Amino acid sequence: HAFDIVCDDGCDLSDEEVASLGVAVVPTLPPARRRHLATADAEALAAAYKSAEAPVVISLHTSSRLADVLSAAEPYAGERVRIVDTGTMSAGLGLLIRLAARLRDDGVSAESALKRLHDAAETMRIAMVTTPDEKPLAGGAGRPRFEFLAHADSLKARIVGERRLIGVKSSERPVELLRTTDLSAACGRAAHLMSNYAARMGTLSYVLIVGGNEAAARQLAKPLDTNEFEARPLGRAYAGSLTRSLAGAGCAGVAYLPQALIPELLS
Repeated sequence: HAFDIVCDDGCDLSDEEVASLGVAVVPTLPPARRRHLATADAEALAAAYKSAEAPVVISLHTSSRLADVLSAAEPYAGERVRIVDTGTMSAGLGLLIRLAARLRDDGVSAESALKRLHDAAETMRIAMVTTPDEKPLAGGAGRPRFEFLAHADSLKARIVGERRLIGVKSSERPVELLRTTDLSAACGRAAHLMSNYAARMGTLSYVLIVGGNEAAARQLAKPLDTNEFEARPLGRAYAGSLTRSLAGAGCAGVAYLPQALIPELLS
């Protein structure tokens, strides 16, 4: 192969998918202090780079606005190790890794693959419905909240069951798009975002992000099966510790991008 692939576990790929794709996944570590970002296991990252056999390593990572993985990766950056801040999270990162693996297996050069990955990352979108659950997660992953959007009435939000719809896209700060106690309203707004994006960009492909609340994921999936816009589902991603630490244990979301940018994943 022209390149090997390293990523962090914020990609929410299953163990079976990781084995099938032939990528090296390094664990993220919970932040040492509240309001700090999760980091990467620097030793595991160094070991992954060292064990890579290809002349180039493409290292794909969760948005630096959501996790501080790049601090551990950047000391190795150079001609051999190419570090990519994807600007996305969860299934968005997972889709980019799936694309990278397919390009690698098709014999595409590292430089061409990096260009394709950059274009896909720039058009990747995440719509994430958070939960008001503030209980610490197993393994000490911290408080499940987009900390940069923390608000003073968070206690009230927990009491009334308030959810937020968060939009994540490359090169921009994640934004709060809606705050509501009505889950169906948040899910409908997410579908509306996809509809508007499809009107501009054409047919979409998407992956559903499933947290610990299957009912929330089903409710989010329902308005995506519509005649209002064309979108092709590419499976599910089950939220891991990093995603849950950011959006809550019962979060649900969708990662989507223009189908034209990932034709290799559609065959």
